[in-house]
Amino acid sequence: MKKFTLIELLVVIAILSVLASLLLPVLSRARKAAISSVCLNNFRQLGTAMSMYCGDNSSNFTAPPDESHPWDELLKTYDGQTRNTNTYFHEEYGTSLKLYHCPSDKVINDDERILRSYLINTGVDNRTVVQNKKKKGLSTGGGPVEKGSYPQWSMKSSQVRSPQTAILLGEINPDDIDRAVLGWSVSEGLSLDSVRATSFSKKHDKYLFANYLFVDGHVSPTSLFQVMSESGSDPMSSTNKTGTLLDCQD
Repeated sequence: MKKFTLIELLVVIAILSVLASLLLPVLSRARKAAISSVCLNNFRQLGTAMSMYCGDNSSNFTAPPDESHPWDELLKTYDGQTRNTNTYFHEEYGTSLKLYHCPSDKVINDDERILRSYLINTGVDNRTVVQNKKKKGLSTGGGPVEKGSYPQWSMKSSQVRSPQTAILLGEINPDDIDRAVLGWSVSEGLSLDSVRATSFSKKHDKYLFANYLFVDGHVSPTSLFQVMSESGSDPMSSTNKTGTLLDCQD
């Protein structure tokens, strides 16, 4: 039986090291792509759940009545997730509520409550709140309603200005996710400020990009500049949704 010499072993080790250095970045990119794919699939399923909700509620999107009944709570009979309470402690559910969680985000907060990775495009009825250009989304968040700032409201799907270019749900900045507890409202919802924060976080290894669900049901990684569309507003500072992909209203 032929024995390897020390030099031959060193050559084999060197070759394996080179192969590892070539494969590790590829495997890392593949892992990140898989995580982004799971996130996009979550959006697709949430889009289906929201469409079913609209079908049973005169075409209206979810309209949270208060902070403890946000949009995700209103989808609980449509999203296929088993829930017994609205406290959502990790010890009760474990990882069973994955639909609302991007794998790249942390799962629980310091109180061990399950966190939500996604925000709804919040807004108010511009017929009652005139010239509120920050609030041209499609549904009030629970927080402003409970605090008496705005009336409970949501658009009908048929009223959305351009369903194929109107954003319904987006991702939260990973640094802010502690505020997004499942079953509890993040009052400001999806805003241009939150879009910027997520875009700058290089989530899914893409600088200035994040994943979005659109009203017509399609999902897509979309850049900050694409979100700004042809609004003419400064993508680095504007809070005015008019003319952006967050503008759902005429």
